[in-house]
Amino acid sequence: MNIDQLRAQGAIADPLHVIINCRPDRVERNGQMGALIPRVAPERVVLIGEPTRSARIAIPDEWQDRVVDLGGSRPSEELLRKIIGGIDRHASLIAIGNIHGQGELLIDELAKLETAAS
Repeated sequence: MNIDQLRAQGAIADPLHVIINCRPDRVERNGQMGALIPRVAPERVVLIGEPTRSARIAIPDEWQDRVVDLGGSRPSEELLRKIIGGIDRHASLIAIGNIHGQGELLIDELAKLETAAS
């Protein structure tokens, strides 16, 4: 519903890229986030954290070609580089799921971009 509202307000637009941050203590939630993918209809789904399998198996087969799995423990710079590297020119990027772990690292890296841009 939040994504639909953001689209209606013009706050986000296609192409939409979704990041799902997975955690081992939130396996059920990881799967719930994966199951939302058809409703959100993104151009690309990026899985980070672990176990990404719990989100990936909940994403229907017809959406699997849009999934980029960056699971495991990765440096924040690498995460951001690979996420941005999959965007052609302009895109809306939203993150869903969990924040702790790889999500926090990614947020820290994004905060550096804002500082550098100002």
